[in-house]
Amino acid sequence: MRLVLVVLVAAFVAASLWLFVFVPSDHLRHADVIVALAPSHSRIVEAEKLRREHVAPVVLVSLPPLSSSCPAQTTCFHAHPYSTQGEAETVAHIARARGWTQVVIVSNTYHLRRARLLFERCLHRRPAIVAAKTSVTSYVLNIPREWVKLAYQFTFDRGC
Repeated sequence: MRLVLVVLVAAFVAASLWLFVFVPSDHLRHADVIVALAPSHSRIVEAEKLRREHVAPVVLVSLPPLSSSCPAQTTCFHAHPYSTQGEAETVAHIARARGWTQVVIVSNTYHLRRARLLFERCLHRRPAIVAAKTSVTSYVLNIPREWVKLAYQFTFDRGC
């Protein structure tokens, strides 16, 4: 019984590391837009760095509700609803309206797999993903939430 518990815990830890910690960023060539998901400052910093490296000419930043502070040289939007799902739906709508086909999503590493899943569903194509700097504290606080949210996206909410 004890061995079974050890194996289950080890499997859970390994799955957590693969899903939320060791998520590689994509190799980028050129895109139409870089999208920094809300509300992390490190995501905006990484998106702006990619713009300076000429990955894409436009940085689109998701703002939390009631926020109007848009960083310089970016375009901001409010997702409805305010969630990763809402961000994916809103960006898909903007991308269709502007003719964007190549999208780069910037988020923290623990969030990248779920963000890619949702954006792929809404954009009907695979977006590139790039990890923003993530602190150990962020991993500890957010991995349990990401487990729940990812399970929800795979079981109950399968649409865009």
